[in-house]
Amino acid sequence: MAGQLAGMRQELVAEVLSNPSNHHHKFRPSLLHPQLQVICATCAAVGSDVLAGATFPLVVLDEASQAAEPEALIPLTRAAQHAVLVGDHLQLPPVCNSEVAAAAGLAVSHFERLMAAGVPSAMLQVPYRMHPALSAFPNAAFYSNQLTDGITASQRPSPRPFPWPQAELPLLFVDVAEGQEEAAAGGSKLNRPEADMVQQVLVHLLTVCGERRSSLRVVTPYLAQLNLLSQQLAGLAAAAAASTVQSSALAGGSSSSSSHLHYQQQQADGAVAAAPTGASLPAAAADVLEIKTVDGYQGREKELVLFSAVRANAQAQRCAAQSAAASSSSSSRSSSSSSSSQLCGSG
Repeated sequence: MAGQLAGMRQELVAEVLSNPSNHHHKFRPSLLHPQLQVICATCAAVGSDVLAGATFPLVVLDEASQAAEPEALIPLTRAAQHAVLVGDHLQLPPVCNSEVAAAAGLAVSHFERLMAAGVPSAMLQVPYRMHPALSAFPNAAFYSNQLTDGITASQRPSPRPFPWPQAELPLLFVDVAEGQEEAAAGGSKLNRPEADMVQQVLVHLLTVCGERRSSLRVVTPYLAQLNLLSQQLAGLAAAAAASTVQSSALAGGSSSSSSHLHYQQQQADGAVAAAPTGASLPAAAADVLEIKTVDGYQGREKELVLFSAVRANAQAQRCAAQSAAASSSSSSRSSSSSSSSQLCGSG
């Protein structure tokens, strides 16, 4: 069997190299050996010509709660005798951009429909990702306190020095006072002052706190904001090639202009280094810093997540969200208040 699989692999490679424009759905069905016991594919790919005539006695459908019901039914209708659906209907639902389709029920996944019908299920109750202080809210709000943390707070240390308002709660909301949402192409939205603040926080984390770039993630609900942040970070990385970051020491609790990240304590006991607004990220930082939309981040984790909420308008409507960060979370939000934009905390 091993020799047969090796031969199939060589044939697949030859197929691609002979015509680089080929896509997977153009592969000849004969390349799929009848002795293959496990086939990994998307729901839609199961309905392609490549798998025409193939049957699947056992179907394991991952992220089933995000699959639209017609999509999930494609593999399930291939003579499935047993099915295992893995997902969480309390997280992101299927993407359904049509109001007509949503009204017809297509915004509900097959997974959620089966759960509502009382089909027996097993719940995984021990999360190992989030800091216990961060998991407390979703546990109470969505899971009826059925979850038991599989890690302790000491296993998820927070970045230092960083202005957490409460040392035991690695969650910080940053009020971007002058933030204003803008309409973008395709109905998306962006917020330039908020993107600038995210940039400042990143510089602080990388240059002052010494965080690894691979441990950070920026998440935003809007594609236009994602593109704006990507452009800004690319510019910072380019600037870093020509200059190094210069940090200034600011006494804890002292006032500072809004052009600096600063730290406030009721009892100042030392100096905290802060990076100026115009500072650059370390060289090549933007190459490994991941920026994703909420949908694109589903199911993944990082040690620290920065969430850019974007929404802000004249009525001071606010949108704030808590991301599923393993250790810590920093969320920027915008309002119509008149105070200066600062990253600050109080002990």
